[in-house]
Amino acid sequence: MNDRLGALSGYAWNDGIGWISFSCDQTAVGGSNTCSTSNYGVNIDSETSEFMGYAWNDSIGWISFNCLDEGICDVSSYRVKTAWSSDILALDGYLISKTIDTGEAGGAAFNYILWRGDLGQTGNTVKFQLATSNCLNGAIDSTTAGDGAACNESIGWGGSKASGDGAFLGSGGTSVGYYEPNGPGIPAVIDALNHNNKRYYRYKMFLDRPTGNTISPVVEDVVVNWSP
Repeated sequence: MNDRLGALSGYAWNDGIGWISFSCDQTAVGGSNTCSTSNYGVNIDSETSEFMGYAWNDSIGWISFNCLDEGICDVSSYRVKTAWSSDILALDGYLISKTIDTGEAGGAAFNYILWRGDLGQTGNTVKFQLATSNCLNGAIDSTTAGDGAACNESIGWGGSKASGDGAFLGSGGTSVGYYEPNGPGIPAVIDALNHNNKRYYRYKMFLDRPTGNTISPVVEDVVVNWSP
């Protein structure tokens, strides 16, 4: 198990020697902390992506993953390396969903949006904007019926739109507002006036990690609740 900073915990199994422990602190995987007796661990270097440190096995003792730990690279040059790197963490980013069809010809009533996952650290934020339309391409339906019968093919989802069909809007119905749930599994109510009676929607999700935080939010699922 990687704590996303490169520190490993948990166990590996070998048919010949049995369990191999990667850290003296196994509380993250339901084990105990024995660091006061023997302080050891395996880490992934964020610059080289090489394993560093020692693992422990009750049969053969210490296991080294890098000749630098032993200072013997001139005699026996060995290293364990992975493609993972903690340097990929950005301070912020966003994702736009695919176009989702509610299947309601007369449009849906949009109720709330929530996400599931892990906020990571205090100060991190996960927030959303919602765009709706009766046109599959996110255009403005120019008919008074709002049935998607007259969709302008040249004006689609998002872009420079600040209001109306296809515009990404947040709380207050503005393009600079956001729906920001108070945490995973907690719904944020959608402003019905801006989105009701629309068949298609997209959401735009924003992930923010302030300077000083080392763990980014992890979003596993997004739920947009609507009614016929």
